[in-house]
Amino acid sequence: MPAPEIWQGTPEVPRSVVICPDPRLWHVPYGALLRGETALVDVAEVTLTPSLRTLCLVRDRARQAGPAARGAGTAARGVGTAGSLLDDALPAHSRERAALDAWPGGHRPLGALAEVAGLPDPALLYVSGHGAAPRDSRDSGDSVLGPSGVTLDSLATLPLPELLLLVGCWSATAASRYGRDPLSLAVGGLLGGARTVVAGVGRIGEQAAARIAGETLRYVAEGMPARSALRAAARALRDRHPELGPYDWAGMCVMGAGD
Repeated sequence: MPAPEIWQGTPEVPRSVVICPDPRLWHVPYGALLRGETALVDVAEVTLTPSLRTLCLVRDRARQAGPAARGAGTAARGVGTAGSLLDDALPAHSRERAALDAWPGGHRPLGALAEVAGLPDPALLYVSGHGAAPRDSRDSGDSVLGPSGVTLDSLATLPLPELLLLVGCWSATAASRYGRDPLSLAVGGLLGGARTVVAGVGRIGEQAAARIAGETLRYVAEGMPARSALRAAARALRDRHPELGPYDWAGMCVMGAGD
């Protein structure tokens, strides 16, 4: 991050930074980038965004879906229902469920992704599971998250809430060949109407990711924007556990299409 203005933020008054990564650089835990001894997460709130070409797809999809399919805009106030598809085989399953059960608007576990369309006043959707490393751009659209088989296509065809959490490895990124924009699960979420997607940029630590996602939910319920909430959760985990690596505490990112 060469621009000096980015690094003039402080932990209390961070800069707002939007990064549109080169297609080959979606696997970077950007919050952990250093200038001297200062990590980017300490001076900035970071949002990743797809290429202009993919943003056009997202905006076209939003116009076709109409405002009713974009959610009620209630997540920032901690109201509205939280839906979830949790992988109960993961070690942190109980921690994730406890965080969702504490959501002020109520929590409804789902049996299948399509059931999100029936949530009353949906505020967010939380999906957890193992994600396989994508191999190249030809395979990226076939990436699957969790035992419920969430894919880019299944997300893109639904009316999703404004906030989507995809807590699993590689959910924010897909490998790219020849400079093509990687179409990840997170992009599928944006195509489905989510304004903000919290997802993993690489092989993230399961326990750490669950802790960060749970803390992010708590901060969002208190009224924080998702990018601020994720930053606060990541910094808190890093400070409590300095032994963790960057893909543990900075492996979750906020991805959005902007306002």
